[in-house]
Amino acid sequence: MKKYSSALFLLLVIFTSPVIAQTGVCSFKINPDGSEGHVFDRKKPSRGMADKDKRWEVGKVIYVKFLEGTAFMQNKVMGHVREWEKYANIKFQVVESGNAQLRVGFDMNDGHWSKLGTDALYVPQNEKTINLALNDSSAEWEYRRRATHEFGHALGLLHEHYSPLSGINWNKRAVYKLYVDTLGWDSSAVDYNLFIPMNESYTNGTSYDPQSIMHYPIDSYLTTNGFGIGWNLSISEGDKTLIGKLYPKTAGSELSRGKPICSGICAAPALFRDTSGIAIYPIMDIQNAYLKDIVAVAYFSDAQRKPLLDMNGQYVDVSNKQIATSKALPWSLDNYQPVNQSGLLSFALYIPFKELQLKKGTNKLKYDVKIFYKEAGRMNLIYESKYYDLTLTMK
Repeated sequence: MKKYSSALFLLLVIFTSPVIAQTGVCSFKINPDGSEGHVFDRKKPSRGMADKDKRWEVGKVIYVKFLEGTAFMQNKVMGHVREWEKYANIKFQVVESGNAQLRVGFDMNDGHWSKLGTDALYVPQNEKTINLALNDSSAEWEYRRRATHEFGHALGLLHEHYSPLSGINWNKRAVYKLYVDTLGWDSSAVDYNLFIPMNESYTNGTSYDPQSIMHYPIDSYLTTNGFGIGWNLSISEGDKTLIGKLYPKTAGSELSRGKPICSGICAAPALFRDTSGIAIYPIMDIQNAYLKDIVAVAYFSDAQRKPLLDMNGQYVDVSNKQIATSKALPWSLDNYQPVNQSGLLSFALYIPFKELQLKKGTNKLKYDVKIFYKEAGRMNLIYESKYYDLTLTMK
């Protein structure tokens, strides 16, 4: 296979078609709309919330079986993979027979890829869950980079360049040309796999880490400001912190698994409107937030607090048909999660005007905010605000 000079070669090897972009993690991208549930069902969480927890049980021994490759290749891989064990409460154990959660292949024509975390459990035992396009002649740096990157995916880590906090200024014309010339993609396929960032809920409350082993290299000509990233060859300090919090080694560092508590809307939510709708920014504190699935919902009523009933199934709590808009909070790696505080308004509940059944002139409405916690597939109420006035004048 021809080796392209582009620093995005790894993507080019793996993404053989837009369809395959849903199979392995190096060719994996969650639908960016998936983590924001506008159609809200207390008994049935939205797809994004269900998809984002791919962690293994803390302290688990994960069995690894090699389906091919020489003993030299297998030992090389495991020597680098065990680097994750230094920072995560997880163990890899190689087995030669029987079932294994992770099965590794070395097909040089299949690129480098891995299933995301526990998604590996849904792959038949006779099929691989990880592929490393390596052989006995591959360089040491390739073994280190590829093995730690793909097993990072196997532990549930996502690509860092998908972070909405990265601020990468892509030279779209250059990127489009690269993918059209090499893979024959159209612009929508490039947009989906490169330019549409993951929702902020997938950042787990962390900042962007350009040194992450999970970051792809980027040639400077593929950005408008000359920004580029070379080959990250080792687990970064940010990677160590993140994996350590996902799989804490000590009981004290694994924060309480009990029910989260919302200390309340600390002030009247900030409210902004544009030409198409309004954004509500609830100001609150979440205690016991560590890796919890928490969702905020704004409900809309008339001036007499009579619920506004949905007419089109777009923005609605399906359990009571009331017009509502919802959004999952970003995962927190700490027990305390402040939301929209210190002047930083980053978490918004947005609803278009057309969903509120407004008339010309002055419309007097009310809204309230409720906070739910997902547990055992159900949404449980943990906080309910007072009603707030909402006056909207429409021309």
